[in-house]
Amino acid sequence: MSNHRTAATLLAAGLLAGTAVTGIAATASASTPTRATTASAAPTTALAACAYYSNFGYYCGYDVNNTYADYGDRGNKVKEIQAILQYRGYNIGRYGVDGSFGGDTLKAVKKFQRNWNLDDDGKVGPKTWARLRG
Repeated sequence: MSNHRTAATLLAAGLLAGTAVTGIAATASASTPTRATTASAAPTTALAACAYYSNFGYYCGYDVNNTYADYGDRGNKVKEIQAILQYRGYNIGRYGVDGSFGGDTLKAVKKFQRNWNLDDDGKVGPKTWARLRG
């Protein structure tokens, strides 16, 4: 299977998984997400819909980049971290996958890092991303 086709399959699976978990649908270009009609705008605490891809690692439908993330960060990279942590059984707090790197996410990241014998600094850099994805 070509790399282009594999990437397209991964993106499609991620969009479906992300939509199922968050209620947010995105266009094929993933430029501007639109919220599906729901009765409540409360953050989801549902278990992340993650999958393992042999040529990539764990992916939960939010972000394919392994970008540095730290306390106070927001966005899809944080949602990806939270979803993977939740999928792996770590408590990310009552707000679930909300895209905000707060105290509960920090605690979960540090616990994950300790469990994998990484520096438990709470920062998600290259080594932590490698373990999260792997």
